[in-house]
Amino acid sequence: MFKKHYVLDLKINLIIYSIIVFYLTSCSFDKRTEINDIKSKPILEKKKIIVSELNANLKLILKDISNNDFFEYKIINTKKYKFKKIKNFTNSELKIKHIKDGGIIFFDGSGNIFRLDSELKELWKVNFYSKKEKKLNPKLYFGIKNNYLIIVDTISKIFAININTGELIYVRENNSPFNSNIILSEKYFFVIDFNNTLKCFEIETGKEIWNFKSDDTFIKSKKKLSLILENGILYFNNTIGDLTAVNPNDGSLIWQTPTQDSSIFLNSFSLKNSDLNFSKNKIYFSNNFGEFFSIDAVTGIINWTQKINSVFKPIYVDNLVITLTENGYFYVIDDETGNVIRITNIFNDKKNKHKLKIKNFILLNDKILASINSGALIYIDIQTAFTKDLKVKHMSKEFNSTFYDGSLYLFSNSSIIKNYL
Repeated sequence: MFKKHYVLDLKINLIIYSIIVFYLTSCSFDKRTEINDIKSKPILEKKKIIVSELNANLKLILKDISNNDFFEYKIINTKKYKFKKIKNFTNSELKIKHIKDGGIIFFDGSGNIFRLDSELKELWKVNFYSKKEKKLNPKLYFGIKNNYLIIVDTISKIFAININTGELIYVRENNSPFNSNIILSEKYFFVIDFNNTLKCFEIETGKEIWNFKSDDTFIKSKKKLSLILENGILYFNNTIGDLTAVNPNDGSLIWQTPTQDSSIFLNSFSLKNSDLNFSKNKIYFSNNFGEFFSIDAVTGIINWTQKINSVFKPIYVDNLVITLTENGYFYVIDDETGNVIRITNIFNDKKNKHKLKIKNFILLNDKILASINSGALIYIDIQTAFTKDLKVKHMSKEFNSTFYDGSLYLFSNSSIIKNYL
């Protein structure tokens, strides 16, 4: 009797065990399938923006734009200054620093900092880096206040130099490399480091006064951040897409507006924001995820968004916001409504148009001057979107361009060219 019951109990236990094993393995399989499905999806998908022309031939009548001959500019003379090649120049977003007297501050591949006069003649050249530091290929950002030339770099150093003589005033070390332009007030300068920390330093001593830490990520983006000071408020964007407004006196938060969801933390290294544009108490910027923002500078509230894939600083002209995309689409947006008024492909009449890319563009008085990856410069008429090539000597694919005091400057990884217009 005992044996019979034992066998029966054993059979029941085996059945129960089999059911449990089947259930567990089924759940495990389902979970594995679910996990694999999750892993197969990208963490943050870049939005694919399909662009087509809109009112491509529409002519705009703008009050703030002069009626001068659009294609009046011609190169009448050039000057050139050569220096030691800067490594990794193409994606470093470097800018020459213009001085009020027409001169220039820049650096070379050996870490030499130099000042040129309006004719590109060298006034002084200095170097404060050790041999070990030079091998790190630092990239430098400049700010000027009175006789102080403030320099921060991508290897965590801060320099103050007498702008007239090149003499070193002080050198300081930061706990992280710097990753933004420099903004100066009467007594202080402001800059952002690779930890997404906005810092305030005293100009005369280099002493840190305060810092504001925004959200950081483990993987660092190499995209240079943008910092502006308008109406007594500091505005800056960070590598995860937050736009933040801070009191420059004490670093206290005024407002912060996230523009990305939480998943950006895992993929922030791929987000690229444009530089900020401040106009009419609004801030405009865009990114490579197909998002263009207009944000109220007082409250931080988003006024409107548009699906535009651009990493270039937008332009504000006569209640219109203007930008270009890398593949040559020229957008004109109504500032009040956020509606797109015109989209024109400026590469339509160009050879090999599918290979052409916009490198950068600048507002040149009442015109836009864009540099192309082919090594060309083109004018763009804001009112009609008509284009015309500007022929420049010594132009190459490596050059970036700036416009200052009536002259066009081209600078590459090894030279600066001044074009007199």
